[in-house]
Amino acid sequence: MLRHSNAVEREFRIVSSSGRLRWIMLRAEPIASDLRDPSRAVGICHDITRHREDLLLLQQNQPRLRSIAQLSSALSWVAKPDGALIEFLSLPEHMRFAELVIRPSWTRLVHPGDADSFQEIWLKGIETRQRILLEFRMLANDGLYFPCWSVGAPSLDTEGNIKEWVGISKNLADVSGWRQTKRGPLTAAQIRAARAILTWSVDRLSQQSGVRPGTIRRLEEIDGSSESDATDLARLEETLAVAEIDFMFLKEGKPGLRAIMNAEFFTAKAEKPPISGPALKIVATEQKIFKICTVRCLSFS
Repeated sequence: MLRHSNAVEREFRIVSSSGRLRWIMLRAEPIASDLRDPSRAVGICHDITRHREDLLLLQQNQPRLRSIAQLSSALSWVAKPDGALIEFLSLPEHMRFAELVIRPSWTRLVHPGDADSFQEIWLKGIETRQRILLEFRMLANDGLYFPCWSVGAPSLDTEGNIKEWVGISKNLADVSGWRQTKRGPLTAAQIRAARAILTWSVDRLSQQSGVRPGTIRRLEEIDGSSESDATDLARLEETLAVAEIDFMFLKEGKPGLRAIMNAEFFTAKAEKPPISGPALKIVATEQKIFKICTVRCLSFS
């Protein structure tokens, strides 16, 4: 150091008198004499053992978290304190975004029609420093939008300030991983909701299925059917399935359903939609329109 008149900043290990390994940081620089030659040096040593242990723990945890994120079918992400995306921790095959992976941006991913409500929820979450729940349309790699559910939570420092946000996003239109392998009979709410989507009366459903109107009304009013109702329920399900009603029995939550109809059918019904409000999510694609209904929000007679 004195020979080349260079400052030194090094980290090294020592073994203390107690036998414990300690990490030390040395910072030193030479001091020149009156002849401008380095004659001595001054420096300081810091015990950085705690810092090195924290750094080692971080290096071990980061690959673990990424591995856990990869095992999930959800899209995991990290955002800045102001909500701006930093990176995706995991990218399921059905949710890859091409160039957006390199430069992720909510502005390009969120549908313009949902941008205002999306930003409003983010601003409220940043202000209150609490977790946020978002429902919006997200851009897919094929240029189409799909319904997306996201939840984010802030990571706070010791003073309570937001360091970053971490969250996950799920494709609501992709329910293949949520279904139960074993399913039960149709519920009253499912039958009522299916009729509401199709705008069918009890008499219309009776004519299509061959099930008596009184039986349909009874099945719609009472949850839980007997073995004698199995044949009638099977007829109703078969008839409604032909009308493109997809009944879902999920691993978590109550049974539900969705209707997959062609765009011409929906356009014909657009003037008087059978359902309105948050109970109905509509996702437009090039060929089909998916209606995803939360059954517990619906009650039709």
